[in-house]
Amino acid sequence: MDDLIKQGADAVKSGDLATARKLLAEAVKQFPDNERAWGWMYNVSTTDEERSLCLKEIVRINPGNEKAQNMLNDLEKKLPDPEKLVKGEEEPPSSSLQEQNPKDTHATQPESRTVNNIAIALQIIAWLTYVGGLIAGFALGQVEVPYLYIGGSHTEFSYAIALIYWASGFISGTLFLGFAEIINLLQELVDANKMNNVKIIGHDKVNKSEQFNDLPSL
Repeated sequence: MDDLIKQGADAVKSGDLATARKLLAEAVKQFPDNERAWGWMYNVSTTDEERSLCLKEIVRINPGNEKAQNMLNDLEKKLPDPEKLVKGEEEPPSSSLQEQNPKDTHATQPESRTVNNIAIALQIIAWLTYVGGLIAGFALGQVEVPYLYIGGSHTEFSYAIALIYWASGFISGTLFLGFAEIINLLQELVDANKMNNVKIIGHDKVNKSEQFNDLPSL
């Protein structure tokens, strides 16, 4: 018994919470009246429902554990009222022990996108390049054409010259927009990686402020 609990506790201390949950779940299954097993199981619980169950078992085994009783009282204040659940007034909270559709879980995650100033600047430059190329084509497409024999000249619009400026503005602007899009995609990857890290930390990191620090040393 002690070996199983000790292995689970060591896994918690080393940060391997997945292994710790398996070991401690087996420990409380084999030894349902062991207070220390339920205490360590509390430390690796991922939902308030699981924590409430662990605390209730601890208080059942040891009614004199005031710390566990106080923590249970505080926790039950956050849990929905069973009577309201029966009446349909409250939605039951989700549990990590329930099967979830990965697509549904992903869809409910809040999106957090960081605005990249470099991408915005490139987009502004791109549109200015479009407009500048268009204006330059019309302005510089006006050329002076000399008259033959009689001297003098007249102004004509040269589409060949204008097209050079229009094409240059279009190509340059498109390149700037392309760079901006690449930067936005990279920013989305960075944001997604940050969200995944936060999710992992939120599920795996043990809440030190709520641990049973007064458990007997192993």
